[in-house]
Amino acid sequence: MEEGRFAMSLGGLETTQFEIDQAWNKYDLKVLIPESKQNARLGPRLELISRGMAWFDLLELVQDIQILSDPRGDGGILVKLTTPHKGGVIRYSTDGSDPDLNATVYTEPFTLDDPGVLRAKVWVNGIQAGSGSENFDIHMGTGKSVKYLSTYSKGYTGGGEKALVDGKTGSTGFKDGRWQGFLKKDCEVIIDLGSTLTINQVSASFLQDYNAWIFLPEQVEYAFSINGKDFTDSVSIDYQLPAKDGKLQRKSFTAKARNQDCRYIKVKAKNIGLCPEWHQGKGNAAWLFVDEIIIK
Repeated sequence: MEEGRFAMSLGGLETTQFEIDQAWNKYDLKVLIPESKQNARLGPRLELISRGMAWFDLLELVQDIQILSDPRGDGGILVKLTTPHKGGVIRYSTDGSDPDLNATVYTEPFTLDDPGVLRAKVWVNGIQAGSGSENFDIHMGTGKSVKYLSTYSKGYTGGGEKALVDGKTGSTGFKDGRWQGFLKKDCEVIIDLGSTLTINQVSASFLQDYNAWIFLPEQVEYAFSINGKDFTDSVSIDYQLPAKDGKLQRKSFTAKARNQDCRYIKVKAKNIGLCPEWHQGKGNAAWLFVDEIIIK
């Protein structure tokens, strides 16, 4: 079309109008998302506000700061920070404090060895252009080897083989990339700590979202071994599925294992199998979603 206008918005936080013509152009909308909404579901929207027709070829969402992490076998997490802002300066803190212009400047990847909240902001020409944060729950199992006795869904990998020990927990949004999904299957894994250690607690967290056919496990069982073959001292936690009105939630199943010597920990979470009779998906396969297995 020769002349026209359209509006672009994100989650109702920011809306900007643009003029369009017959040429292909790139249009940018910059939105500073409050920390309180960084885990919320925010949808982009395009709206043609003049008469005519317009063609769009790509809608891309880019974070002002991307926090990339890689759990290491020694228990630490290697962190890399990136920004699409040319000339942007990233400053960060690892103690949960709000970074300002006096905070540490990011220059190269660094290692986190202790649990805590990483906060980062980017400045362009002295003006804040964006922010990001990540909570890292570093524990005895972080970055350790995980053997899968059941197979997770290719659509919900949580990041792959180290998803359950990467130090990052999921939100209540099942599409946040943190959750590992098992369709009609139990989740059964063995974590190898690399050597015999003394532990006191192990827990796993699961998601409940009835609208997405995701249910909490009927039972979670933990067992311990020195040699990886003989598992003893098992602890089972049973759960009664609430009827109909189950709220959207993330729930941890924790077992005390005071002064338990082990190298291997087996975790088995039982999927309910099929959606119950009262559910809209009754008789269909149910999902089991798990994020982090925390060992202390």
